[in-house]
Amino acid sequence: MRGSNPNTATDSAFPETLSNVVYVEDSDDDAAMIELVATQTGCVDTLERAHNVETALEILEVIEAGERDRPSVLLVDINLGDGSGITVVHRARATFSRTALPIVVFSGSDSETDVKQAYAAGANLYVVKPMRFREFRRRLVSACRFLAVTAARPQRHY
Repeated sequence: MRGSNPNTATDSAFPETLSNVVYVEDSDDDAAMIELVATQTGCVDTLERAHNVETALEILEVIEAGERDRPSVLLVDINLGDGSGITVVHRARATFSRTALPIVVFSGSDSETDVKQAYAAGANLYVVKPMRFREFRRRLVSACRFLAVTAARPQRHY
């Protein structure tokens, strides 16, 4: 029921729902939280999970070949079992601009080196995953709102 519990209430203040988000996450627990937040808030219409770097690169190949639609956002963890999500960010940026495919790195690492590498690779936003669900939810919702607002605005070229 909408609004009955602050932990499960659906947020209705999104200016625009993100239509399709591909997320790269090897942790089942973190994936479950991402999916729960997306469901609770309605900030994402469709979520597709890539469990590792290899699968994420395969998805990017299919998108690059024009065999499927480009997602509205790519959400990437960087510490993955089969490599670094930075590889995924580099690959996506080799094809798509920051406005064509916004990339959010959502990682448990707050290392300055990881943050610098993510931005150097082409990430639009770096968000540190907190340990507590409420904070996890707040940060993910904030990222969704930021992306929905910036994606909805016409791009200005100076």
